[in-house]
Amino acid sequence: MRLFIAYDFDESTIKKISDIQNILKKNAEKGRWPYYRNIHLTIKFIGEVDPQYIPEIENTLDETFEGLNIKPMTFQFDKLEFFRGKGNIRVAWVGLRGETQFLELIHKTIDDRLTAIGIKKESKTYIPHITIGRDIFFDSSLFQLNEALKSHFEHQLRIGSATLFQSIQTGGKRVYEPLKTYTFFNKR
Repeated sequence: MRLFIAYDFDESTIKKISDIQNILKKNAEKGRWPYYRNIHLTIKFIGEVDPQYIPEIENTLDETFEGLNIKPMTFQFDKLEFFRGKGNIRVAWVGLRGETQFLELIHKTIDDRLTAIGIKKESKTYIPHITIGRDIFFDSSLFQLNEALKSHFEHQLRIGSATLFQSIQTGGKRVYEPLKTYTFFNKR
Protein backbone atom coordinates (compact mmCIF):
# COMPACT_ATOMS: atom_id res chain seq x y z
CA MET A 1 0.00 0.00 0.00
CA ARG A 2 1.26 3.47 -0.93
CA LEU A 3 0.55 5.89 1.93
CA PHE A 4 0.87 9.57 2.77
CA ILE A 5 -0.44 11.99 5.40
CA ALA A 6 -1.95 15.27 4.24
CA TYR A 7 -4.23 18.17 5.02
CA ASP A 8 -7.38 18.07 2.92
CA PHE A 9 -9.26 21.23 1.89
CA ASP A 10 -12.81 22.54 2.16
CA GLU A 11 -14.96 23.21 -0.93
CA SER A 12 -14.13 26.93 -1.19
CA THR A 13 -10.39 26.19 -1.18
CA ILE A 14 -10.80 23.38 -3.74
CA LYS A 15 -12.72 25.81 -5.99
CA LYS A 16 -10.03 28.49 -5.63
CA ILE A 17 -7.30 25.96 -6.48
CA SER A 18 -9.27 24.90 -9.57
CA ASP A 19 -9.51 28.59 -10.61
CA ILE A 20 -5.73 28.99 -10.19
CA GLN A 21 -5.11 25.85 -12.27
CA ASN A 22 -7.37 27.14 -15.06
CA ILE A 23 -5.47 30.45 -15.26
CA LEU A 24 -2.14 28.60 -15.37
CA LYS A 25 -3.38 26.20 -18.07
CA LYS A 26 -4.18 29.20 -20.29
CA ASN A 27 -0.58 30.39 -19.87
CA ALA A 28 1.10 27.03 -20.53
CA GLU A 29 2.14 25.27 -23.72
CA LYS A 30 1.80 21.94 -21.95
CA GLY A 31 1.81 20.38 -18.51
CA ARG A 32 0.30 17.74 -16.29
CA TRP A 33 -2.44 19.00 -14.01
CA PRO A 34 -3.61 16.92 -11.04
CA TYR A 35 -7.35 16.52 -10.71
CA TYR A 36 -8.32 19.43 -8.47
CA ARG A 37 -10.15 17.17 -5.99
CA ASN A 38 -6.88 15.28 -5.41
CA ILE A 39 -4.97 18.42 -4.47
CA HIS A 40 -3.85 18.51 -0.85
CA LEU A 41 -1.00 19.73 1.36
CA THR A 42 1.30 16.79 2.12
CA ILE A 43 2.60 16.43 5.66
CA LYS A 44 4.65 13.29 4.98
CA PHE A 45 4.93 10.85 2.13
CA ILE A 46 5.27 7.40 3.72
CA GLY A 47 5.59 5.30 0.56
CA GLU A 48 4.98 1.59 0.08
CA VAL A 49 3.99 -0.22 3.28
CA ASP A 50 2.86 -3.77 3.95
CA PRO A 51 -0.82 -3.63 5.07
CA GLN A 52 0.03 -5.44 8.32
CA TYR A 53 1.82 -2.25 9.52
CA ILE A 54 -1.24 0.02 9.10
CA PRO A 55 -2.45 -0.41 12.74
CA GLU A 56 1.00 0.52 14.07
CA ILE A 57 1.15 3.59 11.81
CA GLU A 58 -2.38 4.63 12.85
CA ASN A 59 -1.57 4.14 16.56
CA THR A 60 1.60 6.22 16.19
CA LEU A 61 -0.35 8.99 14.44
CA ASP A 62 -3.10 8.80 17.12
CA GLU A 63 -0.51 9.33 19.86
CA THR A 64 1.33 12.03 17.89
CA PHE A 65 -1.73 14.15 17.12
CA GLU A 66 -3.04 13.67 20.68
CA GLY A 67 0.31 14.82 22.07
CA LEU A 68 0.58 17.83 19.76
CA ASN A 69 -2.86 19.09 20.85
CA ILE A 70 -3.35 21.04 17.61
CA LYS A 71 -6.08 23.60 17.15
CA PRO A 72 -7.46 24.46 13.69
CA MET A 73 -5.16 26.82 11.76
CA THR A 74 -5.86 29.53 9.20
CA PHE A 75 -3.54 30.49 6.35
CA GLN A 76 -3.60 32.53 3.19
CA PHE A 77 -2.24 31.55 -0.21
CA ASP A 78 1.13 33.21 -0.77
CA LYS A 79 2.50 33.13 -4.30
CA LEU A 80 3.24 30.79 -7.16
CA GLU A 81 6.67 29.15 -6.99
CA PHE A 82 8.49 26.51 -9.02
CA PHE A 83 10.71 23.51 -8.42
CA ARG A 84 12.70 23.50 -11.66
CA GLY A 85 13.53 20.54 -13.86
CA LYS A 86 15.58 20.22 -17.06
CA GLY A 87 14.18 22.89 -19.39
CA ASN A 88 10.75 22.90 -17.78
CA ILE A 89 8.96 23.53 -14.53
CA ARG A 90 9.06 20.20 -12.71
CA VAL A 91 6.49 21.34 -10.13
CA ALA A 92 4.40 24.53 -9.95
CA TRP A 93 3.17 25.17 -6.43
CA VAL A 94 1.48 27.72 -4.21
CA GLY A 95 2.97 28.50 -0.83
CA LEU A 96 1.19 29.61 2.32
CA ARG A 97 1.33 32.77 4.39
CA GLY A 98 0.78 32.66 8.12
CA GLU A 99 2.28 30.75 11.00
CA THR A 100 3.76 27.99 8.82
CA GLN A 101 6.21 27.10 11.58
CA PHE A 102 3.35 25.06 13.10
CA LEU A 103 3.10 23.04 9.87
CA GLU A 104 6.86 22.49 10.01
CA LEU A 105 6.65 21.39 13.67
CA ILE A 106 3.83 18.94 12.87
CA HIS A 107 5.86 17.53 9.95
CA LYS A 108 9.03 17.13 12.04
CA THR A 109 7.19 15.49 14.93
CA ILE A 110 5.37 13.03 12.66
CA ASP A 111 8.56 12.31 10.72
CA ASP A 112 10.47 11.59 13.96
CA ARG A 113 7.69 9.41 15.43
CA LEU A 114 7.24 7.37 12.23
CA THR A 115 11.01 6.96 11.87
CA ALA A 116 11.00 5.39 15.35
CA ILE A 117 8.73 2.59 14.02
CA GLY A 118 10.80 1.99 10.88
CA ILE A 119 9.40 4.44 8.30
CA LYS A 120 12.11 6.16 6.25
CA LYS A 121 12.99 9.67 7.45
CA GLU A 122 12.51 12.60 5.05
CA SER A 123 15.78 13.66 3.43
CA LYS A 124 14.53 16.96 1.97
CA THR A 125 13.70 20.14 3.84
CA TYR A 126 9.95 20.38 4.38
CA ILE A 127 8.37 23.28 2.47
CA PRO A 128 4.61 23.52 3.06
CA HIS A 129 3.16 23.88 -0.44
CA ILE A 130 0.22 22.95 -2.65
CA THR A 131 1.25 21.30 -5.93
CA ILE A 132 -0.77 22.81 -8.80
CA GLY A 133 0.90 21.18 -11.81
CA ARG A 134 3.92 19.21 -13.09
CA ASP A 135 6.21 19.16 -16.12
CA ILE A 136 4.96 22.53 -17.35
CA PHE A 137 6.23 24.80 -20.11
CA PHE A 138 4.82 28.29 -19.44
CA ASP A 139 4.41 31.07 -22.02
CA SER A 140 4.63 33.72 -19.26
CA SER A 141 7.21 34.69 -16.63
CA LEU A 142 6.79 33.88 -12.95
CA PHE A 143 6.17 37.60 -12.30
CA GLN A 144 3.41 37.74 -14.94
CA LEU A 145 1.78 34.60 -13.57
CA ASN A 146 1.81 35.93 -10.01
CA GLU A 147 0.28 39.20 -11.23
CA ALA A 148 -2.50 37.26 -12.99
CA LEU A 149 -3.16 35.27 -9.82
CA LYS A 150 -2.90 38.13 -7.30
CA SER A 151 -6.61 38.32 -6.44
CA HIS A 152 -6.74 34.55 -5.86
CA PHE A 153 -4.00 34.76 -3.23
CA GLU A 154 -6.31 36.67 -0.88
CA HIS A 155 -8.13 33.39 -0.15
CA GLN A 156 -8.14 32.27 3.49
CA LEU A 157 -7.92 28.54 4.05
CA ARG A 158 -8.60 26.70 7.27
CA ILE A 159 -6.84 23.50 8.20
CA GLY A 160 -8.85 21.60 10.77
CA SER A 161 -7.70 18.02 10.27
CA ALA A 162 -5.11 15.71 8.75
CA THR A 163 -5.79 12.44 6.93
CA LEU A 164 -3.84 9.24 6.35
CA PHE A 165 -4.42 8.42 2.67
CA GLN A 166 -3.81 5.37 0.53
CA SER A 167 -2.82 6.23 -3.05
CA ILE A 168 -4.31 3.77 -5.54
CA GLN A 169 -3.60 3.61 -9.28
CA THR A 170 -6.83 2.77 -11.09
CA GLY A 171 -7.69 3.23 -14.75
CA GLY A 172 -4.46 5.15 -15.34
CA LYS A 173 -5.31 7.70 -12.62
CA ARG A 174 -4.41 8.19 -8.97
CA VAL A 175 -7.22 7.93 -6.45
CA TYR A 176 -6.65 8.96 -2.83
CA GLU A 177 -8.59 6.79 -0.39
CA PRO A 178 -8.84 8.23 3.15
CA LEU A 179 -7.95 5.62 5.78
CA LYS A 180 -8.20 7.71 8.95
CA THR A 181 -8.80 11.40 9.70
CA TYR A 182 -7.40 13.24 12.72
CA THR A 183 -9.56 16.25 13.64
CA PHE A 184 -7.84 19.18 15.36
CA PHE A 185 -9.27 20.74 18.49
CA ASN A 186 -7.35 22.17 21.38
CA LYS A 187 -8.25 20.26 24.56
CA ARG A 188 -6.39 22.51 26.99
